Amino acid sequence: MLPVLESLLVLQDRDIKLRQTLKDLQLIPQEEKSISDKLAFQMSEFEALKLRTNQIESERKNLDNEVLSKKTNISKYKTQQFETRNNEQFQALNTEIERAEKAIVEIEDKELELMEKYETAQKAVAVESLRVKEFEKAAQNRKNDLAAKKLALEESKKRLEVDVVDIAAKIDPVELGRYRRLLQSKGDIAIVPVEHGTNCGGCHMKLTQQTILNARSGQRPATCEDCGRMLYWIPA
Repeated sequence: MLPVLESLLVLQDRDIKLRQTLKDLQLIPQEEKSISDKLAFQMSEFEALKLRTNQIESERKNLDNEVLSKKTNISKYKTQQFETRNNEQFQALNTEIERAEKAIVEIEDKELELMEKYETAQKAVAVESLRVKEFEKAAQNRKNDLAAKKLALEESKKRLEVDVVDIAAKIDPVELGRYRRLLQSKGDIAIVPVEHGTNCGGCHMKLTQQTILNARSGQRPATCEDCGRMLYWIPA
């Protein structure tokens, strides 16, 4: 293999690793946001559950106040009955008392239903509270992992950038320029192996016999006639 091709392969290896490192770094903020969004959603659901639970208890207390109000009215009606001498008025007050007592029974039935709903809701809140705490812990652990990963990637990025500069400085400018143009135009790799002894490892098209011989000898530059990538031979 030509020495310049060996150097370019090393450079390409560093370029590929650097490109992947940069991609990984770009993904970290997205994942951090995803974790924060999921946590915010969990907290929102939990708060909504607590709000519904409190509303049930508030409704029950309102009914309790209604019962107290009805009982107060009953006491008032009974006092008025005691004070009146009018039989018609007495019967009218008696009707109001019966109506209030009936209303109390209906309200207390509703209260029982709400108490059952409240008890069920409280259990759901307790379960959800534990789940949210576990999710918060897992989210924080993941954020810590991402912070460590980001630090490692940034250090790797610095090392790779130094390697790229050092390696590129030792390569013939003409060949380096050709490699850079190929890398930019192809978007992935500029130097590829000969596949199965007959095909380009980049575009996978069949190579001419002369190109195969050039790549195999390692004494002359070999280039794919279809995609223009530089070629090298991998011994069996």
